[in-house]
Amino acid sequence: MASRIWKTIVDAILYMYELCRLGGPSAAMMVRRGNRHFERNDDERALWWYTKAIRWSPRNWYAFANRGVVRFRTGKIEDARSDFLQAQAIHPSRLDIHWNLGVLSLQAGETERAISEWTHAVEGGVRHADIFFNRGYARFQLKQFTLALEDLNEAVRLSPENAENLYWRGLTRSELGDQVGAGTDLSQAVELDPKHGETPEVKAFLASHRGDHKLALELYEERILSDSSNPYWFNGAAWILATGPDDLRNGVRAVELAQKACELSKLNDGNYVGTLAAAYAETGNFDEAIKWQEQAASLYTSEELAEWGFLIDLYRAGRPYRQPSNSDQPATP
Repeated sequence: MASRIWKTIVDAILYMYELCRLGGPSAAMMVRRGNRHFERNDDERALWWYTKAIRWSPRNWYAFANRGVVRFRTGKIEDARSDFLQAQAIHPSRLDIHWNLGVLSLQAGETERAISEWTHAVEGGVRHADIFFNRGYARFQLKQFTLALEDLNEAVRLSPENAENLYWRGLTRSELGDQVGAGTDLSQAVELDPKHGETPEVKAFLASHRGDHKLALELYEERILSDSSNPYWFNGAAWILATGPDDLRNGVRAVELAQKACELSKLNDGNYVGTLAAAYAETGNFDEAIKWQEQAASLYTSEELAEWGFLIDLYRAGRPYRQPSNSDQPATP
């Protein structure tokens, strides 16, 4: 209690000093006071000073913007939105307000709106890695993978040593079928920040990427037992069993797991359907392999089709697909 009283006395002395120095109170001075409290994580006092500044000068966009940040930090999303919009109405050319509204919208689950706000900022000339990362991340959540990759490429260009940028670009590349690029990005992300290698998905993917198919298969099989509703695990294991090293391949088991992945994904994922085709090819049933590969091709993105389009001719020639031993080759489709 004594320390809080002393802090209040010090604040009062500093306030009186500023009043004397500036010749009287001003909104700018009140905003600065709010900023000091904000930096100390004293949100209650920061909010008080920003509100006082707004009452003193109702057209002070900076006070509205800063109060919006405090309200956002304390979970008052709609109050924060109101402040940001008021700041924007007063000063429409401030691009950083679009940034704030984008972050708030994403937090509120309004992903399309967040993308729109960040796009306004980018079109206005903002060139910061964070804004491209955030927009890329939001587009990833909407499965707009090609657009997400464009943003994440720019984020990596602007901040190449940022593990988060590389991690999400790796995941995006994987979704687009660029497994080599995905492996490179994810490996670099883990080197920069090992926490990115702790998820089961990345552990299994990187094991396969570096050619340790046995470990990758073990990881996929473990996850099948503990998370049997996720088609990713079934597909990963099936791909290794269908196309991996001689001592691991098992066509019958690969077909079983690939069918489960397709069932769980409702036959909507070209990569999973392609794994089923590869599994049938491993069993020697090339009629089924061709049928399912044709269906996979109809579901592929243009990038996936460019990478895996050759498989249909391979199966028509009566040859199963084998993963190259070089770790710079695709890990999973």
